[in-house]
Amino acid sequence: MIDHQLVTDELAARLVPGSVEVLQLQEVIADYSQTTSDHLPVLARYRLDGLPPPPPPPPPEPSVVLLSPHSGQSLQAAQTVEIRWRSESVASVGLDASSDGTQWTRIASALPATGAWDWEVPQVASLRLRVCDEALADRCHDVGPLQVEGRAMLALIEPQQGAWSAGEPVAIRWSASEVSEVDLSYSVDGGMSWVAIAESISQYPDRFVWMLPSLASSRGRIRACCTLEPGLCSQSASDLTFRVPAPPRVIINEALANEPEGRVGEEYVELLNVSSQPVDLSGWTLGNWAPRHVFSPGTWLPAGQAVVVAATAAGILAGVQNALASTSGKLMLGNGGGTIVLWDADGLTHDTFAYDGSSHDGQCFNRSPDGRPLAAVDLHTSLSPLLCSPGTAADGTAFGSRPLPTTLTKENEPNGSPEEAQGEVGTGIAVLGAIEAYGLDQDWFRLTISRPGDVEISVSAIDGLTLLVAPANQPEQALLDTYFSSASLHLDAGAYLVRLESRWRDEVRRHYELEVSSAPGVVVP
Repeated sequence: MIDHQLVTDELAARLVPGSVEVLQLQEVIADYSQTTSDHLPVLARYRLDGLPPPPPPPPPEPSVVLLSPHSGQSLQAAQTVEIRWRSESVASVGLDASSDGTQWTRIASALPATGAWDWEVPQVASLRLRVCDEALADRCHDVGPLQVEGRAMLALIEPQQGAWSAGEPVAIRWSASEVSEVDLSYSVDGGMSWVAIAESISQYPDRFVWMLPSLASSRGRIRACCTLEPGLCSQSASDLTFRVPAPPRVIINEALANEPEGRVGEEYVELLNVSSQPVDLSGWTLGNWAPRHVFSPGTWLPAGQAVVVAATAAGILAGVQNALASTSGKLMLGNGGGTIVLWDADGLTHDTFAYDGSSHDGQCFNRSPDGRPLAAVDLHTSLSPLLCSPGTAADGTAFGSRPLPTTLTKENEPNGSPEEAQGEVGTGIAVLGAIEAYGLDQDWFRLTISRPGDVEISVSAIDGLTLLVAPANQPEQALLDTYFSSASLHLDAGAYLVRLESRWRDEVRRHYELEVSSAPGVVVP
């Protein structure tokens, strides 16, 4: 039997004439019909030139696969790992890493469709990796979790809370593992931005003392970071308070220009520290139209204390504490009036004291009110029966020991009527405490304080031991609807109590008691 071919009409039209041929295989294969087939094959030739080529096979679906590392694999922190991948129908890929599987960070971009990338394992506990088609962000393949071993640990131990003033030491301590060097920084905005304190500090010892610069913030933070792994950080858990204390203020408070019976060696000038911190007088100069005394290195004047500079050592009056003899041996204070000047170590005028010629022999001039910066200068006898009071307040008591005005009592007065205290907080007094108020109900209570060289502020008691401080021109901030029993208020030395006010809704008795405390100090030569 002869076989046949079935072709389309289009192909039949391209048959090469005379090309049809029957292959006589029985002639070359013995017993062909019994062992092979009962058909004889037919061959034919066709002209296929000019026909379109067959269509190409469809491309594979785009895909990306991360080959290594594989899920569950353990990696070594700070070591290099090879990441390998392959993809189909993708132009380029990117690699991402995540420590939690939700937030991803791009670690490499524009990589070939198939390839490998060396990457340093970060200091995290767990890790996931993924490869993504850069043309379609959600076409990714991720693996994980990958366990990270030998990772570095860093924890800030202190400070975690507290308050410091400029110039005070701040002790910083931390604990770490697999960390060789640490960078320290601070923030004044709760950690939004950071400023370097020190860099590349050796892990041993794991502590650092930072002298607080002139910073003012109630939202301070301190942070320690691994130098070689900046993302490994630990910071204070709560806000820290950085304070800038009031600038040092030393005033010329008293002077004896008209010496008794011509004993010029007894002329003296009294300086008073009215700031809340000790003042270094090293290199400061006292004089009038010429320098008369230069303070030696290491001379400190404690807060609220006075130092008396006499013309000569022999002229220092008996019983006067913290007294020095002038370095020039004379003060040359004119009896008919003049101006005494105090210059700081930079040669800048710190204070002046102008007096007239109205005194008589042995009578001093004094600030009025006593110990108040920028106050007028008057005869000492206008403040006290005493002619002079070298080293003490005008009334002869120690600076810082004078109480506020006696107990202020308000009872059944018109609503909002102020008690005009007009009492000066004694120089050197740092704390106004034991503010007691009885029977307050839906009330507000306000003290108005004038600080040296500053505007008035209103201080209002809140529930418990807390105080709200508000500018005096914003009294609405001082309105209170709470009961309180006591509070403490920290004041700058030389602060001035202007008035005390209260407002109530009933007619019960109001009783206020104001007390003060202070600490003595000495001049350190």
